Amino acid sequence: MIGPRCDTVFAIVCSITGHVLPWVTELRYLGVIIVRSRNYKCSLDTAKRSFYREANAICDKVDRIAS
Repeated sequence: MIGPRCDTVFAIVCSITGHVLPWVTELRYLGVIIVRSRNYKCSLDTAKRSFYREANAICDKVDRIAS
């Protein structure tokens, strides 16, 4: 939820098959993580983590070849 009612507790939602759909604080849509807040807010933590993981892997391979 985004907006002034983001902290409101809502009823439990069930699917046709009886599975309970949980209310979450983060939503991933097209690679962007949208966080529950009064204003629109995105989380970049996952993108930063994956960038540094890949950069460290590349630096590790280059370091092994260079030495």
